[in-house]
Amino acid sequence: MEGFLPLFLHVGALQWQSGSTEVPVVLKVTSKEKPEMDEQAIRSRSDDPREETLRMAAPLRTAWHKMYFDLPLTMWSEAMRFAGQRLQAQGEFFSGLRMCRSVPDMIEKQSTFMRAAVNDYGAQTNRIASDVRSTVNRTD
Repeated sequence: MEGFLPLFLHVGALQWQSGSTEVPVVLKVTSKEKPEMDEQAIRSRSDDPREETLRMAAPLRTAWHKMYFDLPLTMWSEAMRFAGQRLQAQGEFFSGLRMCRSVPDMIEKQSTFMRAAVNDYGAQTNRIASDVRSTVNRTD
């Protein structure tokens, strides 16, 4: 097996800026040979332990951004769009009531409005579920 193996040694007397007492040591392993220390790899890893932490945390940062930034903004924008659509329909309903000349006309207008509202709310549930899936599954 050839390559580099990261190995962490606990050293009580040595303390890095981050407060850790673990010192990264990289051993170079070649086939059928005794492992030897790779000093360049040690220096590159020990220059700034914060860089390693940030590199490892990158997937978490992406997930956090999706769940606590993208998803709420997507939901709120869709909720505001839908509220505007329903308010527009409500205004058109009241405007249409003025033109009614009989009780059956009013009942017909109201039942048409209610059917449209129920259909819109059902479609909105599917749209929100789709928006949530696409936002969470999106790869940036």
